[in-house]
Amino acid sequence: MPDDKLEELKRQIRNPVVINSEADTAKQPEARPVDVPAPEKPRDLIEIEEIDETRGSYYFKGKLMYISDPNRVHLVVTTRKDRGDLLDEFAKKYNAIGIVNASGFSDPDGYGRGTKAYGVVIKDGRILQGYNPKSGETALGITYDGRLVTGNYSAQELVNMGVRDAMSFRPQLIVNGKNLFADKPAKSWGIQPRTAVGQKADGTIVFLVIDGRQPGHSIGASMNDVAEILASRGVVNAMAMDGGSSSMMLYNGEAITRTSCPYERGRYLPNAWAVY
Repeated sequence: MPDDKLEELKRQIRNPVVINSEADTAKQPEARPVDVPAPEKPRDLIEIEEIDETRGSYYFKGKLMYISDPNRVHLVVTTRKDRGDLLDEFAKKYNAIGIVNASGFSDPDGYGRGTKAYGVVIKDGRILQGYNPKSGETALGITYDGRLVTGNYSAQELVNMGVRDAMSFRPQLIVNGKNLFADKPAKSWGIQPRTAVGQKADGTIVFLVIDGRQPGHSIGASMNDVAEILASRGVVNAMAMDGGSSSMMLYNGEAITRTSCPYERGRYLPNAWAVY
């Protein structure tokens, strides 16, 4: 790759473009008109979709989790001082039906213990952490009325907007219905295990986890792949969570994706997005 192209890719990763989502893009649907018949049965709170795709020279498997009620999605935060929590520990503490990893964290030489998240952390409307010196982090939050917002917001701005829970990572994938990776190189940010969180226009929250680093099972996906998968399912706002060996999804207390972490229960994490 020519030096100028390589430098441009590095610049995109260090300082990705950030767009603030519109406040009403992912609002809850309005009440149905009286002449529309009610569905035969209520929507399930959680639905799972399998992902199994091949993209040229690589392939990946994973899971999509659809959560019909955004008010059941919460950020859960470790209270430990010596390490973070494993996903199954978070799930047990909160009786969570579904859960995925969220923030990145300090990880010197790959031995981080998940105690301190990068970026902003808001839990139940209370600011636990503002932005720290880690550059390039972008906020993703859920408001008290179930709207997902993402952008370059301070912790106080998020609280003023009515955000209940929030965390930070990067990059944004879809904002206001626009796929931000539609015009990027096919393997942007490399081929890795991935986690993402987004919301459809009807309010449905979507969790996505792609397995990776496991030849014969799943190599991993690019940011383009993740954005494309979510956009094709009607997601209008979405952002990547921490990836790599942190990527993992549990449903009813059991792992339904295959972590690339040597420990089958995954990594110690500072926080996670949980459904309860």
